[in-house]
Amino acid sequence: MLRYISVDRVMFGTDYPFADMKQGTDWFRAVNLPREAKEKIAYRNAEKLFGIKV
Repeated sequence: MLRYISVDRVMFGTDYPFADMKQGTDWFRAVNLPREAKEKIAYRNAEKLFGIKV
């Protein structure tokens, strides 16, 4: 997906309570991406979009 969409436009989420949150977070931790990209997807993009600090 990151071939077509900038990492600045992607956020990680789960379908809680309908999906297992631990399984989703374990999957995300195992994804092979540079640390900066994973941080953006995990929380930095949400901070920017929603104007919050995690």
